[in-house]
Amino acid sequence: MTSVGRAAAGLIATVLTLAVASAGTACAEGPAASAVPEIADVATALARLRPLAEAGDAEAQKQLGWIHARGVGVLQDHAAAAHWLGLAARQGDAEAQNGYAALLAAGLGVARDGAAALKWYASAAKQGAPEHQFDLGRMYENGEGVARDPAQAARWYALAAAQGLADAEASLGLLHQRGEGVPRDPARAFELLQAAAGKGQARAQNNLALMYVRGEGVAQDYATAAGWFRKAADQGLKQAMTNLGVMYENGFGVPIDEAAAAEWYRRGGRQGTAPDTGFALIDDATDYVYDARLQPPGADGGSLAAHRSAAERGDPVAQFILAYLLAVGLGVDRDPAAAATLFRKSARAGIAPAMTNLGLLHMRGQGVPQDFVLGYGWIMLAAAAGEPGSAELRDAAAARLTEAQINEAQRLAAVLMPAVPRR
Repeated sequence: MTSVGRAAAGLIATVLTLAVASAGTACAEGPAASAVPEIADVATALARLRPLAEAGDAEAQKQLGWIHARGVGVLQDHAAAAHWLGLAARQGDAEAQNGYAALLAAGLGVARDGAAALKWYASAAKQGAPEHQFDLGRMYENGEGVARDPAQAARWYALAAAQGLADAEASLGLLHQRGEGVPRDPARAFELLQAAAGKGQARAQNNLALMYVRGEGVAQDYATAAGWFRKAADQGLKQAMTNLGVMYENGFGVPIDEAAAAEWYRRGGRQGTAPDTGFALIDDATDYVYDARLQPPGADGGSLAAHRSAAERGDPVAQFILAYLLAVGLGVDRDPAAAATLFRKSARAGIAPAMTNLGLLHMRGQGVPQDFVLGYGWIMLAAAAGEPGSAELRDAAAARLTEAQINEAQRLAAVLMPAVPRR
């Protein structure tokens, strides 16, 4: 690398950010979640699985646990998920052991217990699945339930990486890049990050780009770096968004473009702006869901009068439409408080999009006191009713709540659910 290249790399290294965090907390929906029945089959699946599970069938117990953890077509219930996954785990099912460990680590449906989580992650990992080996490695790297031990983390990551798991390749590559638990080895780090990046792993793409920026383990190449930053940014990785902004601001590998830089900085959350959390529907105060089965709402005077009249007579569909118009301010002044009242009436009558919108109002504190627990509970009910997109919205909203709040919301939703008819 030339002296100019070193100086530029030194400058850029002070503002580019490394994606060093391990992959997120393991989800309680493990590999077997793909086998969970779709919404239309959930009721049938529950009826068939429960007798088998109660009779001690480990596979049925596991599947019943996944259904409750997934919470689509049925009310999400981490306590029930923990119960059934725990039973299957005790019979030696590796996927159930891993899922049960995830609930214990997060404190969802059960008391948080890092030591017990580590025990179950280890039981699952020893059976050989790379995803389970990775999860155990993550516990050691993060010091969850055990003293932080990068060497043990590297051992388990290496086993999973040998089976081609991209998350493990990325994490092991970062350990080699930093020299934690393993010798510092830029060439090996580059090899692992390149393998994971090629499989679409966003952290690997960001850190591979940094290696190209620094000329570390590979010849310096800003253009290639910018391309990898872009791939990671397109997947929503905040560090990569900020790093791509740096590239555009300074003309590293791309033409100088202050507008593009500002936009990527904004999306990455730099310079005091609100980060682009990926939860746009939660954060956008004027965005609500509409029922795709209905005609687009008419906003002319005659249509408004008709919707209002039908809503006053107790028609839940009309209540939903009028609430939507009031919420977004379509053909009428925005009135979140009135919208909340109407969404509540419609939701209690079983209109699932109204449940979602009522949850959004509570999450945002618009027209009602801000209440993440109640908002999350209503969105859970919408997901249980099979409302498209509500499960994803529920999972995004979960990032705003503590484990205790999620557990409280599930108990609240269980109380509300019997009073809400299914449509």
